[in-house]
Amino acid sequence: MVDRNKICFILCTNDEQQLDECMMYLSLLHVPDGFSVDVVTVWDAKSMASGYNEGMCSSDAKYKIYLHQDTFIVEPFFLDKLIKIFKKNPKVGMVGIVGAPKLSKDGVMWHEPRCGNFYRLDELAEAGFDGIEKVKRGIREVEVVDGFLMATQYDLPWREDLFHGFDFYDVSQCLEFRRAGYRIVVPGQKTNWVIHSCGAPGFWDYEKNRKILLREYPEIAAGQQHRKRILFLHSKQIRSIGIAVALTQLGHNVFIPAVEITLENGGSADLRDQEAAEELLEEGHYDLAVTYDFSQGLSNACQNFRVPYYAWVYDSPLMGLYSKEALHEVNFISVFDRKQYDRLKPLGLKHLFYLPLAPEIDNFGAVHIGKRDEKKYTCDVSFVGRLYNNRGFEEIFDDEGAGYLKEARGIIEEMGCVWKEGVSIFDKASEGLIDYMASKQSEDTWESWNISRRYFCESMRLARKCNEVERVKILEALQEKFPVVLYADASAKQVLKSITVKPWLDYGTEMPKVFYLSKINLNITSRSIESGIPLRVWDIMAVGGFCLTNYQPELEEYFEIGKDLEVYHDLKEMEEKIAYYLANDDKRIRIAINGYKKVREKHSLKTRIMEMLDVVFGKDGGLDEPECGDVEKS
Repeated sequence: MVDRNKICFILCTNDEQQLDECMMYLSLLHVPDGFSVDVVTVWDAKSMASGYNEGMCSSDAKYKIYLHQDTFIVEPFFLDKLIKIFKKNPKVGMVGIVGAPKLSKDGVMWHEPRCGNFYRLDELAEAGFDGIEKVKRGIREVEVVDGFLMATQYDLPWREDLFHGFDFYDVSQCLEFRRAGYRIVVPGQKTNWVIHSCGAPGFWDYEKNRKILLREYPEIAAGQQHRKRILFLHSKQIRSIGIAVALTQLGHNVFIPAVEITLENGGSADLRDQEAAEELLEEGHYDLAVTYDFSQGLSNACQNFRVPYYAWVYDSPLMGLYSKEALHEVNFISVFDRKQYDRLKPLGLKHLFYLPLAPEIDNFGAVHIGKRDEKKYTCDVSFVGRLYNNRGFEEIFDDEGAGYLKEARGIIEEMGCVWKEGVSIFDKASEGLIDYMASKQSEDTWESWNISRRYFCESMRLARKCNEVERVKILEALQEKFPVVLYADASAKQVLKSITVKPWLDYGTEMPKVFYLSKINLNITSRSIESGIPLRVWDIMAVGGFCLTNYQPELEEYFEIGKDLEVYHDLKEMEEKIAYYLANDDKRIRIAINGYKKVREKHSLKTRIMEMLDVVFGKDGGLDEPECGDVEKS
């Protein structure tokens, strides 16, 4: 016979000191009027499930609280509040302190956001790994609760037939209650009801029990086949989170650890990054790892664990794509320049595809602009970009190389600030110039990177010097006719003494304001980007800024020139269009609005990420062999 006015605490224990402390807290609890309280301890149980079954069968109490020995209840009226929840909600079969509204498809509770409240004494909490949403009032329904405290008002057998250790017994019991039609909830807690003094978790037979769980409860993964568990890693160089936000908006489970990796720019993979990534991949059961640009260390880790790795590349060229790690078959790499794709494809990158860049509309394009911002950033013409000065180009050439320096300067001068089909920095240098510049590189360069000496010298030496020469020439010419503001690093002031040079901008908080408040935003594409559209163009248009950019062959694939944005083919045309659009506000504003609408409707980062996922997993969500190449046609 069930005693409806009895509460029983059931503890599995193997530590007398911890048990004594737990019992001390229990002795301080207020007991609701008319109720009695009992405690059943099970010593040295073979498993949590068997121990809890033994305790459950030995008590006739209607209300049972299954408690870890290292869990201390500090809310004096805990029992009153618990009984109130159960009596008010007969369909609530179980109450926990911390739970997950949605159980991850891999069966691991903390791989999805959790809710509740407790005071946790361990090193993981100090490191910031909790991420628990506080429930302050009422009750929150969840799918599973953490096993350190599980209170029930109905008895269901614990599955000791399946779980012979100390993992997943709690998830299993929650699923048994849900199968029986009961609800599971976490109560609101303005203050902590419980202290959990957990030590380091043990993972003996953890993976074995996880597989048993998934086999016995297929409902865990049901309906979640297309929902991916994704590891997104920041780098020390790039802190953007737009991709992670887009993936979350698409319904995927994205984990961003505190670990930062390195985007290698020379030499071999970073072993520390590889080891850190392997630790994450070993426990995380990830479907995909993602970064901005490419990490050789992460690629190695993903190859070892057979986890697909997607690299969203927005530099051209990116030296990491010429490393041996770029050849791993788990890599999925997108580049935004068709000519760069054509250069890389013969090198054997397994899943290389073309995908244009896109702006982070939801955060980059949603910055609040106040009167102080208007005063600070409003201008006629602005250019946000570095000059590429101080790159040591001249230092390459000693007295013996004077003739080659003259040739290099002649090639750069020949470019003449002209952007038209057929005008290129590539394939102009003599073999002598290429050999000379290549000889100034360490031999490690050619051993580490699968890149031709010609392409390296043209893209990393000639193109960068050309960027500097052209940007200085353009800005000096414009300054004579228009008020121009340059946002660059401090070294630009030494080169452009008569131009207003302001400090480099924070990408997320300041740059959008400049793009919106500048009447004309200039884009001067790096000469190493042969056909593609750089991110700066997309970012300007994402905030409703007017974009005047040099001509790039791919622009007409996505925009109507003169309607969505404007282009120039040479310095003279640039000056003419700046003058025209400064004098014609209505036309300039109309183009800015059209560009803004087109980018938001057709070219959001979320749209691009959907296309990427189709390549990686196939359109049906399965990991198929993709048809790599173009994924964006219009």
